[in-house]
Amino acid sequence: MATPSDLPPPYDPSPLPPLTSPTSSPRLSIPTYIRLPLATLSALTLGVLMGFSQGGRTAALRFRAENAHRLPDSTKGWYLYHKSKNYNVMFAGVKEGARMGGKMGVWVGGYFWLEAAIDQSRKGRKDFLSSVVAGGSLSSGDGGTDGKDGLAYGAYVWVVAGWVKFAQWAEAGLCGLVVWEKG
Repeated sequence: MATPSDLPPPYDPSPLPPLTSPTSSPRLSIPTYIRLPLATLSALTLGVLMGFSQGGRTAALRFRAENAHRLPDSTKGWYLYHKSKNYNVMFAGVKEGARMGGKMGVWVGGYFWLEAAIDQSRKGRKDFLSSVVAGGSLSSGDGGTDGKDGLAYGAYVWVVAGWVKFAQWAEAGLCGLVVWEKG
């Protein structure tokens, strides 16, 4: 026979966490002082990797084209050819990686900083308008794009942030559209 100490405790629903208002919730649930350097560092790292890859590939093709008329004819010649090509590829990759990483880091850091500044100037409101204005403002300052690209980028960031918030609410059981069973 089961004793009272063997029985499971009675059901005690824990209180749901309060829904945060748009003025108090940090974007992507990460505070600005963490989100800004994290986004900048991520963009810098991806830019370096992409630039290294692109710069190295371009340099390899350029080296092949520039030396196509004087290909080596001995084993030693081919060794020196590939050694020179690899040095050129590495140098061009590092140079292009630093250039592209710097550009991406500055632009992404500028976007997140401007978005936070607009949020602050609007008395802490964090919504669609801040993201779109930050994207449009940065893209209009760039000579290569028009404002529509920046507006689309700002809208995209806002949609991603909305999906992150939706997933958090669904996990907490605050969203009636998704049935989330913990088990």
